[in-house]
Amino acid sequence: SLLRWMTHLIRCRRHCPEVGFGAWQVLPGPHKGVIALRYDVEERTVITVHNLSRRRCRTRLHLGDVTGWLGLTDLLADAPCEVQPDGTLQLSLEGYGLRWFRVRRTGAGMVL
Repeated sequence: SLLRWMTHLIRCRRHCPEVGFGAWQVLPGPHKGVIALRYDVEERTVITVHNLSRRRCRTRLHLGDVTGWLGLTDLLADAPCEVQPDGTLQLSLEGYGLRWFRVRRTGAGMVL
């Protein structure tokens, strides 16, 4: 239901202080309808990807420096994703869809 989804989204946002307090940057990607942001606080990183168009799309994002990354944990869904060695991520988004990821790092203490 919509209420359950919004409750889940609010709970997820509360567990991502990087979004409110982190240094952010827009990640480059080829699709004009997609905006991707990377938030960094100390050794913690969250990446948010939003499809602003009504059409389903497939996009490739350039995530920047991925040194020490073990992978990404999808915070909103249980969908697979894999960062390539060159620091790119390919993913599909439904129309008006979104994905949020927490970076898993080597030696990181807390991972949500």
